[in-house]
Amino acid sequence: MNDSILKLVLGGAIACGLALPVTTAQAHQDSIQVLANLQGSFQNPWAGLVEDASGNLYGTTYNGGSGYGNVFMLATDGTLTDLHDFAGGGDGGYPRGDLVFDASGNLYGTTYGNNSNDGTVFEIAADGTYSVLYGFAGGSDGAHPAAGLLVDQAGDLYGTTYYGGNSNNGTVFEVASDGTESVLHQFGGRPDGAHPEARLIADASGNLYGTTAYGGSNARFNCGSVFSLAPDGTLTTLYSFGDSHPGDGCTPKGGLVADTAGNLYGTTYSDRSGKIRGTVFKVAPDGTETILKAFRNRYYLYGAYPAAALTIDAAGNLYGTTEEGGSKIGNGFGTVFELSAGGTFSVLHTFDVTDGANPQADLYLDQSGNLFGTTFYGGSSNSGTVFELSPN
Repeated sequence: MNDSILKLVLGGAIACGLALPVTTAQAHQDSIQVLANLQGSFQNPWAGLVEDASGNLYGTTYNGGSGYGNVFMLATDGTLTDLHDFAGGGDGGYPRGDLVFDASGNLYGTTYGNNSNDGTVFEIAADGTYSVLYGFAGGSDGAHPAAGLLVDQAGDLYGTTYYGGNSNNGTVFEVASDGTESVLHQFGGRPDGAHPEARLIADASGNLYGTTAYGGSNARFNCGSVFSLAPDGTLTTLYSFGDSHPGDGCTPKGGLVADTAGNLYGTTYSDRSGKIRGTVFKVAPDGTETILKAFRNRYYLYGAYPAAALTIDAAGNLYGTTEEGGSKIGNGFGTVFELSAGGTFSVLHTFDVTDGANPQADLYLDQSGNLFGTTFYGGSSNSGTVFELSPN
């Protein structure tokens, strides 16, 4: 494993730790702009966005193109360009993870695949050429990567698969710049976790960090884990959800971000108690977990079911989305929220279908403090939107 992993926090800044109790505020509303109402060849973006040096945004749709999804570019003037339509089979289909650039401007991603395909790792070169770097066989090499990739300075790619491995509980893999795949870890369910569906981050020593949506040391509750994977292949379970108490969260679908003190932050989609619809959590280097925010059943107004990773800014403020909530009547159509470094929770935006619905992807934060994201549904054709949220 290459020790020169590019970033500790993928798509975000490294910041100071969060330690204060959470207070809740609803009044902080930022302004939203719908950059694209997706329709026709562009339908249902599951993944988030990346930006190039010119300010163009890149993403994928799950059902666009000929039905297998596609890769798109949204130019600064609002023009949508279809960069590649997936064809299924060996070409891949149904991308769910974020894209990532390398230092040369090449774009990389994964496709989840379906019954006739176990997923791929692909590249769109800076000149627009598309190629499949690796096609998963569905056995010990892994199957169905649900997350985006991490790229190092040598051009090697690191990711996770939801299935595959010896126990079909998923893997951590590396694809070298020449297309050679190596399995770095095969999950066994207990105690190391099962079914990772989130991207990895890395520290300066080449240690990888991630989550599993299920498994962990608590076999009864099967609530998932936070793990680290050392360059020598040693996996350490840093925290297993459901172990300590009801209310500590369950099923982390999103990945992690980290601060300079080595604290890890993420979200869980639910909780084994049945009273909480997801959490924002912190795991300290010693494995201690702290709940920073719990989305409770009666608090529809503040969101429910966060499915994506958080984004962190240089001041230690955390930003995220909830797939539902934002309304006391019914479940609502999702929110964008902020958890400040001081512990104050704010709903920045509540989706109302016209501007989007059911965001499932990470947010992208630019240098001006603007947040960019996607919604899976909503918009003028109910096929999703690309949005920008700007601070007031």
